[in-house]
Amino acid sequence: MLRSLYIRDYALIEELSVDFSGGLNILTGETGAGKSIIIGALKLLLGGRASPEMVRTGARKAVVEAHFEIAASADTQRLVAAHGLSHEDDREGSLPVEDMIVRREITARASRAFVNDTPVLLGLLKSITETCVDLHGQHDQQSLLRPEVHRAVVDAYGQLEDEAAEVASLHADWRSATRQLEEIDSVALARQQQADLHAFQLQEIDEVSPKPEEEEALHHDHNVLANAAELRASAVGLEASLYSSGDSVYDALSAAAAALERLSSMDDTLGPLVAELRSARLSVEEIASSLREYGDQIEDDPERLAQVQDRLGAFEMLKQKYGGTIAAVLDYRSEIAETPTREGLSAQRAELAKRVERLVREVREAAAKLSGRRKETAAVLEPLIKDTLQRLGMEKAAFEVRVSTAELTSTGSDTVEFHFSPNPGEPPRPLARCASGGEISRIMLALKAIIAKRVSVPVLVFDEIDVGISGAVAQRVGEEMHALARSHQVVSITHLPQIAAQGDAHFVVEKTEVGGRTVSDIRPLSDEERAAQIARLISGARVTDSAIASARELINSALTQ
Repeated sequence: MLRSLYIRDYALIEELSVDFSGGLNILTGETGAGKSIIIGALKLLLGGRASPEMVRTGARKAVVEAHFEIAASADTQRLVAAHGLSHEDDREGSLPVEDMIVRREITARASRAFVNDTPVLLGLLKSITETCVDLHGQHDQQSLLRPEVHRAVVDAYGQLEDEAAEVASLHADWRSATRQLEEIDSVALARQQQADLHAFQLQEIDEVSPKPEEEEALHHDHNVLANAAELRASAVGLEASLYSSGDSVYDALSAAAAALERLSSMDDTLGPLVAELRSARLSVEEIASSLREYGDQIEDDPERLAQVQDRLGAFEMLKQKYGGTIAAVLDYRSEIAETPTREGLSAQRAELAKRVERLVREVREAAAKLSGRRKETAAVLEPLIKDTLQRLGMEKAAFEVRVSTAELTSTGSDTVEFHFSPNPGEPPRPLARCASGGEISRIMLALKAIIAKRVSVPVLVFDEIDVGISGAVAQRVGEEMHALARSHQVVSITHLPQIAAQGDAHFVVEKTEVGGRTVSDIRPLSDEERAAQIARLISGARVTDSAIASARELINSALTQ
């Protein structure tokens, strides 16, 4: 149970501390007094979102702390012990003390959570406190209009969370394996497309079949063939000027050599020069002979020139597409020759396909089993809801829990939806289409009361669950809440005297001005104050004697139940 709640520097609250009792704890107060602020502080302890704006103006940090007795909550004790958060006394071998202190601290920069003075992550705090407290806020009625909430109610009552979790896990595994299979198919297709491209590129390179040093030879052949006429004419002309013409270089060298020979007979020191001239004459003769042979070999060959040009063009095409040089083209060819094909994925794909087939079979089997359990649970839950609604003043209302087949998702293969008809003769329709605010409130209370008896959450908090009801219906709602408080601690904010009178403890939330600043506070009421407070709910700001008498009558009636 929730023993106490301490709040400091939170919103309009400067500092307050309240000790709750077992049974039904009633909180009342004027609109705007701060009741919702207290509920907001409690939500922080349940893992709610924190904001720097929550810190009271001028304060360094806000603190919200709750003291729970967890003796009756095995789930809470298990989580606290599992994470090493238990209080223990000094005696060797002693059991953990069955108390738990939960705290949130909020500053302008950060929010921190503690369990028994040990820092914890917000997710762990939420996991622990949600085993202690079920808080129903003012806006939670609207959630009851959504079919996914109906499914959650059925699963909670039937304690089907493990089966639902198994379906969700199998479904996630199946979807993951399916995505992997799709990825393999995508990779295989990409590989095949790449292999096809590379096969085309290999064929294109191999059709040209370039050699590493061939390009240089081709450029040489092209230059010779493209300039054959000029080269031949120049060779003939040079040969004639060097040797075969009447005034050739050879003849001039021969005449010079003869003259030099005569001179050397007169001066033998000129002998070496004669030898050099003779050597030069032989060199000219050899050069002329080579030019004569060269000129004879040079021919115009347009066909061969076209072949060389075509091959050079093929080389340029390969270079432009595959690397800029013939060496780069040949390197690229070696690289793509080893391209992996889709065949390498066949074994992996076959294994994944088997896994997908197995998982879809398992998830369908698990979903079918879960669907059967949901239908069984719905058959049990439906009359219980009807009975509870009758006690809450809807004697002739019809209520159905329909479980219908749907597409397989992570939540199973069915849809759960509540159908309701408040009046006889009208067929039940989806809850969102036919229930009023007051009817939704009573249906929500009925569900909370039924599930609370099945699920071990010891503290139930209701923030104005009485919206849209009054009179005799309010009386019945109050009686149902009082009955629920026999097995659970209940904390309820209410504006209805019929409900307030059912309380085992009554607290008033008040807003005052202290030192020029607004402050919200909470205090327990004595029996006299309680009667006056309930009378104020009956008659308004002006409390009359008859209102006091009515309040006492409501209180006494509750005591005799």
